Amino acid sequence: MRRFFIAGIVVLSAIFFNIAHAQVGVLAIPDPQPGKEYTVLPNPIPTSDPSKIEVTEVFWYGCPHCYHLEPIINKWAKDLPEDVNFVRMPALFGKLWTIHGQLFITLNTLGAEEKLHSAVFESIQQRKNLLLTPEDMAEFVSQHGVDKQKFLDTYNSFGVQSQLEKDKKTLAKYGISGVPAIIVNGKYRVDLNDNVPDPTELMNITNYLIKKERDALKQTAETATK
Repeated sequence: MRRFFIAGIVVLSAIFFNIAHAQVGVLAIPDPQPGKEYTVLPNPIPTSDPSKIEVTEVFWYGCPHCYHLEPIINKWAKDLPEDVNFVRMPALFGKLWTIHGQLFITLNTLGAEEKLHSAVFESIQQRKNLLLTPEDMAEFVSQHGVDKQKFLDTYNSFGVQSQLEKDKKTLAKYGISGVPAIIVNGKYRVDLNDNVPDPTELMNITNYLIKKERDALKQTAETATK
């Protein structure tokens, strides 16, 4: 009996050691490295609000990985500090990407992005309603309280077309080859890849880069006052 008791203690000790070791490992991992877990952009891209650290999510509604990131990034965005500004930008790599990108820009222009962004993801990813035409989109958004004609007028407006072209130029500067991708303050890009294999790690590295940028800005401000 004593032998089994001692053996049980050894097994339990090993279990608790492994748990503790795993937790320490998470806390003790080395800092993410440029060229591995993230990319330093060759030329910083101006942000929409220079007074804040801007985090841009580049996505496509037709991307399953972007869909799986959605609940994680939504939760993350709810608890942002005041010095961080979160924005989304649609990837525009082809005809269907551009159609969905124009849909997003239209919703953003109408002030309906926050209300309908997740619903569009659900429609495309779960219900297989791909929203391939403006008419399909207008019918969909009308079910969520947006006027059909107002949507169509905005979708085809000069303002939306101009934003679409502006985003294409910005995306080229980001050097993005896939989605989802995160841009931190126009300086750093984090991609979902072999070095960053899951959405949680993607956001962990994003948080690391936010702190890195915050520390750099603080140091610059302190130097300027001396």
